[in-house]
Amino acid sequence: MTISESIKRFFPEHMNQQMREFFVSSAIFDFGAGMAAIFEPIYLWSVGWRLPSIIMFYMAAYAFYFLVAPLGASFARSRGYEHSIALSTPFLVLYYFSLFWVPHGQIFAVLAVMSFAAFRMFYWPGARSIMANYSTDDESGRTLSGLTAMSVGAAVLGPVVGGLIAQQFGFAVLFMVVSAVILLSNVPMLMTSEKFVPHTLNYVDSYRRLLHPELRKSIVAHFGYGEEFISDFILPIFFLSFVSSYVAVGAVATIGGVIAIVTIIIVGRMTDKHHRHPIMRAGVLMTALSWVVRIISMSPLGIVVCQALYRVSRLTSQVPFLTIANSKARDYSVMKSSLLYEMSLVVGKIMTAGLTLVALALFPNNWAAIFILAAALTLFYGIF
Repeated sequence: MTISESIKRFFPEHMNQQMREFFVSSAIFDFGAGMAAIFEPIYLWSVGWRLPSIIMFYMAAYAFYFLVAPLGASFARSRGYEHSIALSTPFLVLYYFSLFWVPHGQIFAVLAVMSFAAFRMFYWPGARSIMANYSTDDESGRTLSGLTAMSVGAAVLGPVVGGLIAQQFGFAVLFMVVSAVILLSNVPMLMTSEKFVPHTLNYVDSYRRLLHPELRKSIVAHFGYGEEFISDFILPIFFLSFVSSYVAVGAVATIGGVIAIVTIIIVGRMTDKHHRHPIMRAGVLMTALSWVVRIISMSPLGIVVCQALYRVSRLTSQVPFLTIANSKARDYSVMKSSLLYEMSLVVGKIMTAGLTLVALALFPNNWAAIFILAAALTLFYGIF
């Protein structure tokens, strides 16, 4: 077997046009978003917001998203997944511009909260439905790992590039560059017309499904995404307390991404060829451990090592987790399942925001308490 043939074994062989377009679009989008994502809470910190205020800001944004998510899913189901994703990007641009103007008035914080939620309500139900609808059971793991590897690969330089731009030119230029790249990501996805059959979606039923006894196990498992709230919005502030420049903060994320790429591809192949639950649960335990290890590794080198371990561990759990979720979605209803997935994880993130505020009140300036909370939340994934 040649090297080329060996490499192809780790990637999906049967993808339709929609999935190919989504692969390329996601790579461009993730590069753009990767330039700014880690710097969003850091920007709020730099303009004088303290950690509790940052947590409450994102808590409010997710609470509003929880209320409007069914509206976005309904649009995607009636107008098409790709159109919904394309419509989401102007709201993300609006979010970045609102975020920049937050120091000039509370109205911009409100606008940022609303645009944050609007982006997610149009983007994520459509994106998750594409992944579930256009991947097959025998290649689902490789499809997810291939998409993730391409996205991570494209985004690997994002944090460092974003750090360089923020360091040299400021956050205004960073948010403008990111906005341009994000709008450009729509081009590959809309090159061909999407084929779909329009359906309706009941708003009230979307919330009733959260209380359905047969879905309870899946819903509770998605509460594990609360640890992602800590990783996305609190961990960057922790990085900033140990490294002195935005470039160094970006480098921490980049190094972890480089190490994770190979792991993603291997795990995707293993997920298609072996039992998914044992792989997922091994990844869950490793992810929880990566949070605990941070407590004793509070140094610049320790941060880099722990972040690399976290990225590898989390992807080891997430590829089989999402593969199982997509398989269930195809058996039930792709959009209803995607919406349930989003609403469940939002509940987990809102719950995490509240618990983090309690932890900060009980243990001021204690990073260990927050990391232990993240480790505990990670274990919810294993329920799936």
